[in-house]
Amino acid sequence: MPMITIPIPRVNPYRLPSILWRDKSELPLLSGIYFVLDGVDILYVGKAKNLRRRWQSNSHHRYAAIAHLQRIIDDSKLGGPIKIAWVECPEEYLSQLEREMIKQFNPRFNSKPVRTFICVPSK
Repeated sequence: MPMITIPIPRVNPYRLPSILWRDKSELPLLSGIYFVLDGVDILYVGKAKNLRRRWQSNSHHRYAAIAHLQRIIDDSKLGGPIKIAWVECPEEYLSQLEREMIKQFNPRFNSKPVRTFICVPSK
């Protein structure tokens, strides 16, 4: 099947609808591209068929890094609170738009490998 290209919109993540990261359970039930913002930087760009479900539990692969950063911001009183902003996108264009947004913004956490930990049972 040939790849269908869509015109890539000009997006300013700081002008999109957003909520505080702590209120992620209130994200809308729609498909789209999301941006994790800290007031200064775009930390991460991702895609979701359902934004609320993507962030519903603490199982998001970047949850630990974002939670750690939020604690540092809270403790130091530096920077703004972390927010999740989004732009609605039909599911069939999510991957293409996500790639373009990552290329455009080069977010810090999109270029870092995800840390995984192996639990070894003790004897």
